[in-house]
This record gives sequence, C-alpha cells and structure tokens, in this order.
Amino acid sequence: MQDRDRPLLGAIQGYIDSSKARFHMPGHSGNLAGGIWSACPYDVTEIGSTDNLLNPRGAIAELESDLAQVYGADRSLIFTTGSTTAILASLGVLSQREGGVVVLGDMHKAFWNGVLLHKLQVSVVADLDELRRYMQKTRYVSAICTTSPDYFGMCRDLAELRKIADEHGSLLWVDSAHGAHFAFADCLPDNPSVHAHLCVHSMHKTLPCYGGASVLNVNGKGLVDIATYYRNFFHTTSPSYLVMQSMDWAVGEMKAKGNEYYHKVIDEIESLGGEIGKWKILPTDDPTRLVLQSEGNDARFTAEWLSARGIEVEMTYLDKMVLIVTPYNYTSLALLAKSLSVAPTKKGEQTLYVPPQSKRASSAEGRVEFVALSQCAGKVSACEIGVYPPGVPIVRAGEIIDEEVAKYIEENSTCVFGLVNGRVAVLQ
Repeated sequence: MQDRDRPLLGAIQGYIDSSKARFHMPGHSGNLAGGIWSACPYDVTEIGSTDNLLNPRGAIAELESDLAQVYGADRSLIFTTGSTTAILASLGVLSQREGGVVVLGDMHKAFWNGVLLHKLQVSVVADLDELRRYMQKTRYVSAICTTSPDYFGMCRDLAELRKIADEHGSLLWVDSAHGAHFAFADCLPDNPSVHAHLCVHSMHKTLPCYGGASVLNVNGKGLVDIATYYRNFFHTTSPSYLVMQSMDWAVGEMKAKGNEYYHKVIDEIESLGGEIGKWKILPTDDPTRLVLQSEGNDARFTAEWLSARGIEVEMTYLDKMVLIVTPYNYTSLALLAKSLSVAPTKKGEQTLYVPPQSKRASSAEGRVEFVALSQCAGKVSACEIGVYPPGVPIVRAGEIIDEEVAKYIEENSTCVFGLVNGRVAVLQ
C-alpha cells in the first residue's frame, strides 16, 4: 500500500510536497527534525487541503466513509481524543430519548462519567435472564448498554441483545474499545458494529494507530445527525492529524493484509500449546487476547519481574496476566515464553474484591471538597473510584463510601483512579 493511495495521507503528503512556508499552527511550523520530531511535517491543522474533522468534506470525509464501509455502519465518526470522548458523545444521543438506560455487566469509568454528565437514569442487570425480565416490566428503555469484548477477551451475545432491543424499541449501545480489530479477519469474533446502533472502538488499543485514535460507529439514519452534533460538542477543535493519519494507514493496511496477519498471530499463540511454564492459557472469545493464569499466585509479582527484564504486559488481576497480541508484537511471544518458563512466582491472597452494595445519598448534589483517604468513610463520593486497569468503578458518584470501600481504596492507592492529588473528591 502506498501512502498516497489513502485519502488523508495522500492529501497531507501533497501539502508537504507543495508547502514553502507555514504561517499556521502548530508552532513548530513543520521545521523540526529527528527523534520525537521525525513526524513533524505531518503534524498539521485545518487548512484547505487537509479538511476539517468537525465539518468534513474532503479527505477526512473519505476516511470516515472508508471506516463506515469496513465496520458496516451508516456513519463512522472519528475521534482523536480517545474512546472517552466518543463515549460522552454517544451517551448524549441516549439523553435525547425517552426513558432510562439498562446496563448489562461492568462498564468503564468513562461510561459512568457520561451518565453523570448527561443525567441519565440507569438500572444495572447481571445477565440476559435478568435483562429480559427488566425489559418486560419497564415501559420505556432508551438503550441497552454493555461492554464487548471485555478486558479478558470475552464477548457478549450482541445478536441476541440487538434482538431484545428491537423487540422493545430500544437502542443497543456497545463499548467495544477492545474490539476494533474484529472487522479485519475471519478468524476473529463478529464485528460488534454490525449489531449495535452505537458502537465505540478504541482503535489505538489493538490496531496500529497512535494513542487517542477512536471511532464511533452509528447505525440508524435518524441517529447520525444527533451523534455528529455531540461529536462536535465534545471534541477539541484542534484534532490530532497525526492520529487521524495513523487511522488512515491502519485501515488501508488491515483491509489489504489483516486476514493474513491475524491468522499468523493466532497460529503463533496456538503454538504455545496451552501453557507457558506455570502459566495456563485461558480460553477467550478473542483469540488474540492472551490471558495467563497461575492459580494461587500473585500475577503482579511475576509481571514486575518481567518488566525488570524489558517485557511489559497489559495488566494483571489477582492470579491472571493479560497480554494484547498484535501483528506487530506476536514474533516476541517466543521471548515471552522463554522468560516465563523461568520466571519466579509468589503465592498471593486470592480474594476477589466485591464491593458492598453502596447506598446512594438522599442528595447527590453539592460543592466538592477533597479529603484524605483516612477521612473518606461515610462521605458521598463526587466521582467514580476504582482500580485501573480495568477501569471499572467500585463506587460511583453520589454513593456513600463505607468503611470497607474506604479501606480498600487506601490499600490500593497506587493503582486507584478517581483520586485527586492523593485525596478523595466528596460532596460537602
């Protein structure tokens, strides 16, 4: 694939070739070189030939059309500020509909921030049977919201969820941050965007894109305008052209070679034989998501040992390690296997933390103040708090922080999200 064959890459290369002097932002003016500045000439802004993300009519519009074709969407909206912004924008669509939303399973903190921002009414169900009962007894449900795949590579039955949504006149909203690559190979799970009305993909998580690359796929002609409105409402007016060009390159590369690439990735994972030393490879719906378990052992201890030797994993959770395997790192699996075969393990306390059912305060409004971890028990949280990764809150805004949750937050303060300079945001 030649870069000039891609709409945005070609347009910007043409601008670089013809440019004699830049008197526009960014302030480096395309004139720095080497190291971090190697891509400097490609870091541009909205000028005639480079199009405008918030009113695309040229190269960016072509790229969004290409994304929509790949993902089977009526419209694909690019975001360069990550899935968080795409989530906030897409939840704005739900705020325009009658009824609350029902959540199936765990959701990322960005979802809950969006719920707070848009003042959505939310109910949570644990499984499909509970969801069906809820839908039967509830008159208006704006949308069914879920995460698929999750951090451990497990997928929801989105075809069934879409059927349930259609039966009740609801939308299906999916956080598929970790499923952007599914559309590019027949050996991967179904592309989530073909089932969802609104589907968020964090392209930089699994595809060769710079950080912040995200796309909101919209299905339903009546939803495109309101989704675009909220994209324009939340997105910066200075989008990263480097991020967008990486998305352009990734789409072209994966359309041409993705199927071949991912078959090689999966073959290499399967060649490991189901275990590496003391670590068992757990089954996943996404065969590129490598989840390793050493039962009863502290995965963080072994991950830190690997890190000291230059090998980094995506996350650890109790006795599990999660690794994202891509066409650009799968050849390093042999090095991983060699290192893990001699890696030390350490017994760990394997207690799955399940926070108590938090009570919501009678009033979830008030001025925000910041208190020490040792003083947060009994106070009303002003934001979502949890351990990252995977970024699922253990206490949500408007909920009372009880003694057990406060103790857990303090014990895990080094990997907790939601703290502000080491303190807890609470309502006065």
